[in-house]
Amino acid sequence: AKLFLTQRIASDPITPISDNTLTGFAASTARRETAIGIQSKLGRYTTLGGRYQLENGINGTDSFAVIGLQNRLPINKELSVEFGYERGFLIAGNGQSFNSFTLGASWLPTENFRSSVRYELRDRQGLGQLFALGAAGRLGDGFTTMARVQFSRSLFANRQNELMDGTAAIAYRPTESDRYGLLFSYRHRSLTQDGIDGLLPTRQRADVLSTDGFYQATKNLELYGRFALKLSADGDARLVYVSTLTYMTQARAQYRLGKYFDLAAETRYMMQPASGTRSNSTGAEIGYWVTPDLRLGGGYNFSSSFNGPGNQTFNNARRGFYFTISSKLFNLFDLFGTSNNGLEAPANAEPLTDGGERQ
Repeated sequence: AKLFLTQRIASDPITPISDNTLTGFAASTARRETAIGIQSKLGRYTTLGGRYQLENGINGTDSFAVIGLQNRLPINKELSVEFGYERGFLIAGNGQSFNSFTLGASWLPTENFRSSVRYELRDRQGLGQLFALGAAGRLGDGFTTMARVQFSRSLFANRQNELMDGTAAIAYRPTESDRYGLLFSYRHRSLTQDGIDGLLPTRQRADVLSTDGFYQATKNLELYGRFALKLSADGDARLVYVSTLTYMTQARAQYRLGKYFDLAAETRYMMQPASGTRSNSTGAEIGYWVTPDLRLGGGYNFSSSFNGPGNQTFNNARRGFYFTISSKLFNLFDLFGTSNNGLEAPANAEPLTDGGERQ
């Protein structure tokens, strides 16, 4: 058995319009949520879970007793099916009891390819359906790719919502060296929501094409860069449906002072040609590596400007100190059976300050 306790603190409620995630519906009118529960294995492929959940929303506090059953049935070495059911009983508050049903499958034909499909149905505060399909694979030495498509349809507060979200990406990271890497990605997101009292529906769309890269120039100097294009469009009963193009560039240099400390400088520039709006900012920071994969940083944004239409300059651009936490997550997600020792160092590798090796 596993015991768990979670606490969520948010400045705004999570709504189904903006958050239909891979893990399912995250709709909640609560700003704060506390849950305590237990998960128990009933067999090799079955898990029974229960939790007591408190949600603090604008209408007061709702409490639920939730119980659920998750099953994973392996068909063969390559294919497995998953299904689950969850029932939430309202104990106190103005909310309503709810049901949630999930059905999914995963297919792993080879060690270099993985795919999954998922369907979820939930009747909390309305009726919602979600369908997601994803796949990831290794094309060859250093090349990996992934794609994901998610479609949801829901009826909340007597308003029909349809959301389409798709992502495709390809990355290049040499297996013989960790000195450089490239990532190309594309994301499409579109939303349609019925209008109120027969008014025109709300429509939103965003397409983002971006490329990211890093390069280990010297033993202690790392360079990062990004360029992105975004084509966004929206409209409703009050606004005509129009589209706008925005692009952004970002550059960062990070110099290692020793095993634990480094210095970094970063600059960003964004522009919207249709309106002539543009902004740029530059900052410098010092970082401390708590572990080889976790960095704490503090810096100062000392140069920032914002120009609106007609070359108007606004003085309300934010400047000042900031704090950041960053982490290297590739050691946590072993998607394709990477060795626990990381990349194998070639014969001509040189030692790093953190005890590793790099070509």
